[in-house]
Amino acid sequence: MRALLVMPDYRYGGPYVISSGLMYVSSYLKRQGFDVTSLNLNHYGPGKLKEALAAGAFDVVATGGLFTYYAQIRAVIGVARRESPGSRVVLGGPIASADPEFALESLAPDYLVLGEGERPMEGLLKALEAGEDPAAVPGLAFKRSGSVTSTPPGEPVAELDSLPWPDYEGFEFGRSVERSLFAKDPGSVSPHETRRPAPVISGRGCAAQCTFCYRLTTAYRYRSIAGVVEEIRHLKDRYGVNEVLIADDLFSSTQARILDFCARIRPLGLVWACQLRVPVVTAPLLREMKESGCNFIGYGLESASPAVLRSMRKGINVAKMEEALRLTREAEITIRGNFIFGDPAETPETVEETLSFYRRHRWDCSNSISLGPVTPYPGTVLYRDLRARGRLRNLQRFYETDKDERGRFVNMTSMPDAEFQRLVSRVLPAEVKAGRVFGRVLGSRRLGGGVYAFSFRCPLCGRDSDGMRLEADPAHPVSSFRAACRRCLQHCYVPMLGLLGWRRAALFSVQAALGEAWERFKATDLFASVRYHPAVDAAWNRYKERLSRRSLREGGPGFHDLGFLGSIRARLGFLWELARGARD
Repeated sequence: MRALLVMPDYRYGGPYVISSGLMYVSSYLKRQGFDVTSLNLNHYGPGKLKEALAAGAFDVVATGGLFTYYAQIRAVIGVARRESPGSRVVLGGPIASADPEFALESLAPDYLVLGEGERPMEGLLKALEAGEDPAAVPGLAFKRSGSVTSTPPGEPVAELDSLPWPDYEGFEFGRSVERSLFAKDPGSVSPHETRRPAPVISGRGCAAQCTFCYRLTTAYRYRSIAGVVEEIRHLKDRYGVNEVLIADDLFSSTQARILDFCARIRPLGLVWACQLRVPVVTAPLLREMKESGCNFIGYGLESASPAVLRSMRKGINVAKMEEALRLTREAEITIRGNFIFGDPAETPETVEETLSFYRRHRWDCSNSISLGPVTPYPGTVLYRDLRARGRLRNLQRFYETDKDERGRFVNMTSMPDAEFQRLVSRVLPAEVKAGRVFGRVLGSRRLGGGVYAFSFRCPLCGRDSDGMRLEADPAHPVSSFRAACRRCLQHCYVPMLGLLGWRRAALFSVQAALGEAWERFKATDLFASVRYHPAVDAAWNRYKERLSRRSLREGGPGFHDLGFLGSIRARLGFLWELARGARD
């Protein structure tokens, strides 16, 4: 029984963050004696998959991931079907578990692995190898006689320390470290000139019950801290990792476990980051975290309205939120977080409560906290409620775009659609309106391509940060960007003018302004009426299909990574399809 495990090309050849799910399944299956080949398309593009399938006769091709990678996963399955029609296709991860019926109907795999993948995948391979009926294997779903059949839920692994480490070698982890998205982010701080960050899982599940979040399992289990730190030591020695992101949904609900981690990781001399819930935060805890190398903390804030927080089932209050932000800034640890708008309990008044908090805490929020709409991710309470009420009329489009059938943010509130869309258009630029805090560029030089080295003076602590780097992306022009001070680790904004000079900065600023105006126009009824006119919609879908076929054939960039000039070509290609449709 030969199996090929394929990690999709998440960002079409760009910087990315490697996923641990497939790596755990791969190492587990190898330990059980299966013949497993791993392929990380982030390092090759779709063309490599065709080569791999031609080189080996695989009985099973497995892939998976988040719903946000729907298009990439669909492309993998399409290539597997065409190039290896005798292989069984298996799909796992949140995209399979969140809505099995839609996943089977839309992506048409042979089997879904539901929940955590190690044991169901083992059972499936054993059944296929023995010629037995997989219906006896827990944790699967498949179609039989045209109907969806689900087996009883699989038992999650209780003792996480019993699992082998992820299959780092199989998925070329060293290359992922070099191309990590975190390494190219000036909004996070590192004392290392060459950043080599890596995500590590210390636990699974989450004890919280937030309505907007999907979890493969609600059972919260964690590894021993000694085992986690031993794995981090291996990553440091084997791959030169010097930064660690604890990529758990919930790092810990107890201070004792966090303090144990701090004591054990301190001798390694690494910087690290994690996500915490605000109720666990105290000044002594933050002091220990800072001294052990913690350089930023992500907080799940979501709203500053008590009514919305209750609706979200967050289990936190605004006073504790304020205290956590203040203590973290005083500890000189970078803050990350989000405020999201559009919960069913949202009203114009609750929106104003959150924006008022945002403006009052300008020094903490306007530089570190992002604003955006709630997305009802598949499998969440919000998603299930929308499905039950028939509010997601076009699931295919939602999976492809995370928008409704008219290409707009999904309205889950009791507000009329027009009022909700106006609210969204007000929220998105609120970060700018609140008043960004700008640092002053002291010097810069171009290193080649779009990469710049620069230094700046922090407006919060008044100290200078040297050795900063930025990759200016022409495909996503901005007039300023967020950077973190190397001294106080707080965020401020740095104007592009200081780096690029007047001419290039002006071009970036004009492009950024046009992009913002375009995004606001997309939230209007006029845009929706034109964009989803049958002729326009058909032309757009034909163009996307043509581009996808070319991408798979050439192994080149996909639809979402065209670049600035490529985006112009995309619009011309779309207009050609529109004209061809009108002629036909």
